[in-house]
Amino acid sequence: MEGFCPMGGLATLPKVISAGRAVCAVGEAALAALVALVVLSLLARKAFCGWFCPVGLVAEWLGRLGARVRGKKCGVNDYGMLRPAQGVDWWLRWVRLVVLALVVIFTWQASELVFRPFCPYYLMTGFVGHDIASWSYPLLALVLLATTALPLLWCRYLCPLGGAIWPLSGVGLLRLDRRPEVCNDCRLCDRTCPQGLRPSAVKQVTSGECLLCLRCLNRCPRPGALVLTACRKWKVPGAVVPGLVVVLALFAGLGSSWVWIASYEWESSAPQQAATEQVQLRVQGVKCAHSGKKAAAQLEKIPGVQRIEVFASRGILRVSYDSTRLDERALRQALEAPLLDQESGSLHFGVFKVIDVTR
Repeated sequence: MEGFCPMGGLATLPKVISAGRAVCAVGEAALAALVALVVLSLLARKAFCGWFCPVGLVAEWLGRLGARVRGKKCGVNDYGMLRPAQGVDWWLRWVRLVVLALVVIFTWQASELVFRPFCPYYLMTGFVGHDIASWSYPLLALVLLATTALPLLWCRYLCPLGGAIWPLSGVGLLRLDRRPEVCNDCRLCDRTCPQGLRPSAVKQVTSGECLLCLRCLNRCPRPGALVLTACRKWKVPGAVVPGLVVVLALFAGLGSSWVWIASYEWESSAPQQAATEQVQLRVQGVKCAHSGKKAAAQLEKIPGVQRIEVFASRGILRVSYDSTRLDERALRQALEAPLLDQESGSLHFGVFKVIDVTR
């Protein structure tokens, strides 16, 4: 699932820039999602967190559950949010940037998604996926349990992706304006804000934490007291926000089909022949850069194979070969041959299977 997460794109971006290769199972979809997220944040602030992120959704549900158990009066809003002292809250929000820096640096150094055993999104969607440790789910349970006591704990203080878009959200094009001459100071907008912001205390919500979820606007009993504006002057309908989310999600999907980023490349040192042909093999069993490299190793030892490119996020090997010495059948047989484990010396059967061949 990390192949579709913009955080995966952000973590692998330094490797793509420095080496031109994607990390693990991350590929074009995650990088396109990252570009779409940057554009969305500049237009609609943290709308991704408010309208799209599954971890944020679960966190909101747990916050409401905790509020019902404790009683809403124990929090500052309908989510039962507990607000630390202002200075403590301010410093805790910077922890996200520390987490972000650690994730990017260690991913670049290790060429692996080192954050997976800690990531709530990956743990909730990957279940028994690669790199999940024995302590991963107890850690997830602890975070979720803490979320019932301190709603949106992960989103407010720990999420590296939220930290990355925090400054972008602060300059977002769309904003909520409060018109004091219409407002009756009922503060229902404060009660309904999942981030614990106080729209009733400002003329314009400029905080980079605003999700543009529009709950405050919909809850307001005085029409026109809260208005969604663009460039601080033009009133726009609230439907623009989810519309932008959908449009940019579609852009990310289309963008990922246009760009191909290799996870591994190999080229033979033997002289290239004139009779070169290229074929794309969709291979079952190629799920990440590591498994893709193993699949490529099945072909690298065969005379006549000239170049191999592995696109792990697509499960595809692009192979250039000497057509006077090899054909598609020989390539298929080599890929589907038993895999020798170099450490134990044992053979593993059925590791890779060619399920489609295109030119």
